[in-house]
Amino acid sequence: SLRRRFMLLLLALFSLLFVVIIGLHLDDQDAAVQLRSRLQADREFLVDQILRLTNKPVAYFKIDYSHWDDMVNFVSDPDPEWARINLDLEEVNHGVDGVWVLRPDFTVVQGNTTLKLQQMQQFPLSPDQVQQLLSAGDVSQFFLRLGADVVLFEFAPVQPSDFSVDVEEPLGWLFVAKIWDAAYIRTVADLLRGDAELVDSDTGPVESGGLTTSKTLANWQGEPV
Repeated sequence: SLRRRFMLLLLALFSLLFVVIIGLHLDDQDAAVQLRSRLQADREFLVDQILRLTNKPVAYFKIDYSHWDDMVNFVSDPDPEWARINLDLEEVNHGVDGVWVLRPDFTVVQGNTTLKLQQMQQFPLSPDQVQQLLSAGDVSQFFLRLGADVVLFEFAPVQPSDFSVDVEEPLGWLFVAKIWDAAYIRTVADLLRGDAELVDSDTGPVESGGLTTSKTLANWQGEPV
C-alpha cells in the first residue's frame, strides 16, 4: 500500500541519515587524532630546540676550548697560571659549571667547577670508564645524577686550532658540565609556557590529560639516570 511504501521510505532515509552521522563522527575523531599528533610533534620539536638553546654555552665552550693550540700545549705541559686565567669558572663567567682536561690516557690534568658543582670537583669517571664511554661510538654527551638534580656532560677531543690539520689520535680530552638544577628547570618551563620537572626513569612523567613530552637522559653507560 502507499502508506507502507511511505513508511519504508522514511525508514530508509533515517537509516541513511544515521550512517552519515556516524561517518561524520568518525571523521571528526580521525581529525582530532591527527591534530593531537601534529601538536605532540610540534611540542617535542620545541622542547628539543629549548634544550639546545639553553645549553649553548656548553657547546660553545667545548668547541672553542677543545680546538685550541693553547689547550694542546696545556695538556702536554700544564701551566697553573694559564689554568687560573682560562679555566677558573668562578673568575670568568663561561656559562658552564664544570670543566676537566684529560690526557690521552684519560688521566686528569686539570679540573675546575663553580660553587654549584663543588660536590663534583673530582672528575666522576675513571680512565677505564672514559675508555668504555668512547668505545660506545657516536656519543658526545651524557648525564649523571647529583641529588635531586642532574648534570649534563659534553666532551670532545683536544686538537690544534687549525681544523684542517689531520690528527691521527686525540691529543687529550675536554669534558664540560652544566647542572640542571631547580633554577634551570624553571627557565625551561618558562620558555615552554608550561610545566617542566625531573622525574626518576622508573616513575616516568605524570599524565595530566594534556600534551606531555618526555626526554630520557642517559648516563655514560647509556642507561637512564
